Amino acid sequence: MPSSKHNGSIPIDHFLKEALQILRHASLAVATPKQHINNYQQQQQQQQQNDNNNNTIINNNADPRQNSPTNQDQAVCWKLNLSPTTMTLDTNIQTIAGLEKVLEQLAVNLQPCPLPPSSLFSLPHSSDIPHDNSHNSHFNEEYYYNHQMPSYLHSIATALVLSSVFPVPKADIFRQFNSMQLMRQCVQAFVMCDGAIFFHIPRLLKETDLVLTHPAASKEHPVETLLVLSICSLMIRHVMIHKQGPPQIASGLMHAYYAHARLLLQDLFDATYHLSVVQALFLLSAYPQGHVDLFSPARTQSPLFSLALRMALAMDLHRIDIDEKGNGLESDDTTTRNGKDTNQQQEQEQQSEEEKEKLRRFAWMLLCADYFTEWNGSGSTGRIDVADWHVNFPQPLSNEEIQQQTTATALSTAKRVEYLALYCRVVMIRKMNLFRSAYSITHRSPKGRESSLDEMLFETYMNTSPAFQLDLTQPAKLNNKSWTRSSDLEPLLLHTLHYDTLISTHIPFLPQRYLQTLERERPIREAHIRDIYERIHYPQQQISSQHQAAITASLARLLPDDASFSNTFLTKESSSRNNNDNNQEKRREEEKKEEKDVELYTVVGCLDAACHFTLVLEFLLVVDPMGCYHSPVYGILTTSHVYHMLELNSEDPDIIHLCRINLIRTLRIIQQARMVHTDTIVLYLQRILPQWLNLSTDEPTIHLQQQAADILQALRERAKKSKPGVNNSINMNNNNHSSSTSLSDDGLQHIVKSEATI
Repeated sequence: MPSSKHNGSIPIDHFLKEALQILRHASLAVATPKQHINNYQQQQQQQQQNDNNNNTIINNNADPRQNSPTNQDQAVCWKLNLSPTTMTLDTNIQTIAGLEKVLEQLAVNLQPCPLPPSSLFSLPHSSDIPHDNSHNSHFNEEYYYNHQMPSYLHSIATALVLSSVFPVPKADIFRQFNSMQLMRQCVQAFVMCDGAIFFHIPRLLKETDLVLTHPAASKEHPVETLLVLSICSLMIRHVMIHKQGPPQIASGLMHAYYAHARLLLQDLFDATYHLSVVQALFLLSAYPQGHVDLFSPARTQSPLFSLALRMALAMDLHRIDIDEKGNGLESDDTTTRNGKDTNQQQEQEQQSEEEKEKLRRFAWMLLCADYFTEWNGSGSTGRIDVADWHVNFPQPLSNEEIQQQTTATALSTAKRVEYLALYCRVVMIRKMNLFRSAYSITHRSPKGRESSLDEMLFETYMNTSPAFQLDLTQPAKLNNKSWTRSSDLEPLLLHTLHYDTLISTHIPFLPQRYLQTLERERPIREAHIRDIYERIHYPQQQISSQHQAAITASLARLLPDDASFSNTFLTKESSSRNNNDNNQEKRREEEKKEEKDVELYTVVGCLDAACHFTLVLEFLLVVDPMGCYHSPVYGILTTSHVYHMLELNSEDPDIIHLCRINLIRTLRIIQQARMVHTDTIVLYLQRILPQWLNLSTDEPTIHLQQQAADILQALRERAKKSKPGVNNSINMNNNNHSSSTSLSDDGLQHIVKSEATI
């Protein structure tokens, strides 16, 4: 796939087609597990009466289904010629349907037999699984448990609720600490600390001066005032960290700015759609989180964000590049519809390429926030349909590239934009479920596991350019490295998303007992959250029965509903799991060895991603000690649950010891981060991590990093040695496939879409 440097100039539809093409080649490069082969062969035996196993030249024009007069016009003739170096297919097919028919006929002659195109990645609904066929019992069980992760998502989402738990102070008390200078510092911090790459900065600074110097700005310039208050609400706690001010004052001012902005919103809801209003809603929707979580994986649901997204879609921000040949947007204005505000429409039609690029960045931030909001709320992939997305990737402007060439010490805006483009690329592939589909190919295919096909696919999809690559295999060398914010910040930030993606990809393929651990511990987690909630809202007070009822009602609104996650995944258990006949037990015993190998491969893959995630978080504390660009809270929350889950369920002593080492490192990260990050989740992590620790050590973190790297390397070698070696020469970049080894784009899109609805 193309270099990330040029992702911005690539139309989004070309990127999506190319991503699907990679998955197609991977699916045809591997075989399928034994149980899938047997299932498919049974289907073929029912459909075809004449099975010809010619290993030299296959000449097939006698499909039994073609013998009837109604099918004579649909007959296809084909001849496959094989040589040591080439394979050619002579055929009369002219349609995709004919190609699929040839592939089905050809599959009968292949050993092992691949799955038909229509079932490569789609998982059947439990109602479609035959319950009365004992031969398919293990097949049904595997499909039932694959992609089941509500327990994991619920455990993360429950803790993320604490991000929105905030004691509401009396705003009047803190107004005496407010000043125009402090508000101006908030806007400057927003510009400097990465939050303003989707704003026209000179215009923003000019509007800030207008608001702060005008006595009646909230009445005469309500939109500009709303935007400034939104920025102040987002940035004040971070500004106070730089100023080393009291956190109580920062929290009070944050709520005061937020409350004032909400009052202004009441008068602007009926006003004409305005881009600044949507931007203000986007900023306010992160309350009480900070600017680093605007579109991060820690994003939680908010009514203000839902409103911002609906307004943005109504303004056609998802159709910025619908006309690839034009220089601007479509004739429909991006800020008005149905004849609203003609002057604004003319202004948007005359906007410069710079303004259009700023809109692209903002649109992509909305898409990323929408994905993570829905993922943390229900396990779905967002409300924006990929098929309706017509926004090319962000790219640096010419003046930003000049700044990158002339500025050596300050953070480069161009590099920040390149980072955003790579970030959006990964989110889009996650949204299409291609990471999960890619691992599904590897997980169900012995050949895919033996060749480490998943690693090749992940590398291809990440497509990290050299400027953003990191070698994390040798922690000792990394600790001796001189880390700098200008050169190392964006690569580290990008890899946090990479490893979070890999964790969410591996989790659904773990055996059921791993996820059951989190389900059993749910009452403990919710008890901790309830206690933290009580201490925040009722400090040093005797909680009455009336208060208890109010707390219960509030938590019922805040905590995620089980149904929200369960509805996203299969929940109906196959009745064949209750079939304990002797034949099933015998088959299960025969397959036990293979399941152990698959489990080890999946656990090591998940553990590898979590270990590297922890290492990146440790180095980010060095590069960004003030939390200007990143918060480690979500990463700690994710990795700690992974380590705890793997430690309790794995029988491998190396895996158990590695998880215990990493839990100690995770606790040290949160102890260091709590001095800067005031997220309420920190209180929760400080409670559960000591309870999960089963190892005590005073060894330096550097030594623990090296121990973890050595154990992980040994586990990776064991996972590969547990399988017989095969030819690893699978070319992911070969586009010269004949008709007999490819699927239609429409077919693969249908497959991925069907998987996304499970």
